[in-house]
Amino acid sequence: LAIVVSPNAVKFAFEYLDNMKFTLPNEISYFAVGKVSAKLLCERVDNVIYPKANFSSEGLLELPQLKHVSGERILIFRGGQGSEILRDSLLRKAESVDYCDIYKRKINKDYLVQARKKMTDIDCIVVFSAQVLSSLGNLNAICGNHDWRQLTLLVASRRLAKIGEELGYKSIKVANTSSVDGMELAFSEIFR
Repeated sequence: LAIVVSPNAVKFAFEYLDNMKFTLPNEISYFAVGKVSAKLLCERVDNVIYPKANFSSEGLLELPQLKHVSGERILIFRGGQGSEILRDSLLRKAESVDYCDIYKRKINKDYLVQARKKMTDIDCIVVFSAQVLSSLGNLNAICGNHDWRQLTLLVASRRLAKIGEELGYKSIKVANTSSVDGMELAFSEIFR
């Protein structure tokens, strides 16, 4: 089995395979965390399975095809670091679960400068990933005198909400689904 956790994982895996003149085998099952990753994968293989609602590691683990992976060898394509929930859960059932860290995530310093300037003008932070939320860390370093704990944090899962609580956020909203539409709906509910 092969699992891709993001569109970037698909993009960089394709780039690597193309450079090496390799193709993806059709005889294995491919899983994607979300619709966009699945759509990209479908450009090269036909057998792509993904959650239809909960686009997260937890949603992927709810799929019936991943409940029975005894004896399977699983490779997870990702951008380094991230939640271990997928690997840890699958490792309890599968023969082996390994990572292929196909790219490295970096914070763009220019975007960080822009974020620092805008942090005093916002009321809500929208976060889809644990790595982004953890990278924000103690926002006092970014916001200066602004009390960042008063900002509303909109997250895509309960796991992210727990991280937000640990970071000191007081107002946390969890979207019903981690899709863009689900997050937009939750965002509109915050500012009704």
